[in-house]
Amino acid sequence: FGEERIVNIINNCKMHPYNLKEAMIQIKYYKSRKYNLPFAVSKEDILKLHKDPTQRAVDYYLNNNRDKLYSIMETMSLGDRLTVTKMIKYYSKNE
Repeated sequence: FGEERIVNIINNCKMHPYNLKEAMIQIKYYKSRKYNLPFAVSKEDILKLHKDPTQRAVDYYLNNNRDKLYSIMETMSLGDRLTVTKMIKYYSKNE
């Protein structure tokens, strides 16, 4: 999570248009967190949280509706639940 993950995504996937787009979104999100700037989470990120969790969607729910996040987590695979749990810890540490 965070800056190291962004650098890895850019280095590993910069040739694929989707991955580059995702990396650019993550860079913008990381900068918004680092400098305490507003960031609008896309509706797509929010809707696909249960199958493709992102830190920005988890942070959105932690800021706006924690109960909904925990409800969504109940429908996730074990691997995704563990990923989201790590994201929650990352959010708490960097809040």
